[in-house]
Amino acid sequence: MKGFSELVGVIDDGLVRPDGVSGNFMSKYAKLNVEDTVFRAGVFPGLYQAGLEYQSKGVNWNIANWPRFPVHRVGTGATGFGVYNRTKRPDTAAAFCLFLFTDEGQRAYHEQVGGSVPLTKNLAMEDFWRIPWPKDKINYDAFISYPEADTVGKFQCRLPDSVASIILSRINNVFEAHLSGRTDYKDSLGEIEKLATEKWETLFEGERT
Repeated sequence: MKGFSELVGVIDDGLVRPDGVSGNFMSKYAKLNVEDTVFRAGVFPGLYQAGLEYQSKGVNWNIANWPRFPVHRVGTGATGFGVYNRTKRPDTAAAFCLFLFTDEGQRAYHEQVGGSVPLTKNLAMEDFWRIPWPKDKINYDAFISYPEADTVGKFQCRLPDSVASIILSRINNVFEAHLSGRTDYKDSLGEIEKLATEKWETLFEGERT
């Protein structure tokens, strides 16, 4: 809740452009395009399009690393790989997922257009992911500034689909409803929590001792 409150505050103050929001609130941004902003947060796969937008306006742009916070973690983008818990070949499925954490797997996954920054440190200084602009002109090292702060290979279980769908189908509308004046974000989050909790409890009826 603290994080949501801080983000809504900077949006209300006009410090962040809330993409996707409509209504009266967006009138202050009517003549401001994304490429007109001074600072723009993003992840590696979107670099090419962002660069084209700035170049079309003759803007001299570059990449800056995220500020180093007291407790520093890097997590501006992620890709997940899952193993279905009822697969007939769990060992094969798990081996494929683990292969993607090797140098060979990372190269195969990220050397294509739309790839991202390799997860393995052995590939950090290679050229195949530093595209499409020459590395001597663009600060690609910003993406690998704090390797000690990376969090890689974290395994976790997902929420049951019926619970996750409740959250995913509503979370994107929280900011839009708040900034458009329809529903306060605290009320929207409270409704999501209520519905998800109710659904979660029905999944385990009859299993309690």
